[in-house]
Amino acid sequence: KRVEETEEIIMRLRFLSPRDFTKTDPIDLGALVEVDIDGESQTLFIVPMGGGMAVKVRGVDVRLVTPASPVGQALMGKLAGEGFELRSKDRLREYEIVAVR
Repeated sequence: KRVEETEEIIMRLRFLSPRDFTKTDPIDLGALVEVDIDGESQTLFIVPMGGGMAVKVRGVDVRLVTPASPVGQALMGKLAGEGFELRSKDRLREYEIVAVR
């Protein structure tokens, strides 16, 4: 069943139309977001489904995040340069949005 779910996610992601985000575009579906989390860089891809999965793209680890997840909810509508705090596993983490593409 997990294999079938993963295949469906891959198929749907192939039809996700990527777009270029400018400095004034708020984060939305299809955004590739570089964040600094407590001093560590991470790349997140905002997708409609498949959150939690990680893929490697051109040597870069990319974590898939849905708008329904806590991180996705906090990111949606924000711009590069903004930050926020989010509690994760009984720990308050600081996020800074470095870039949105």
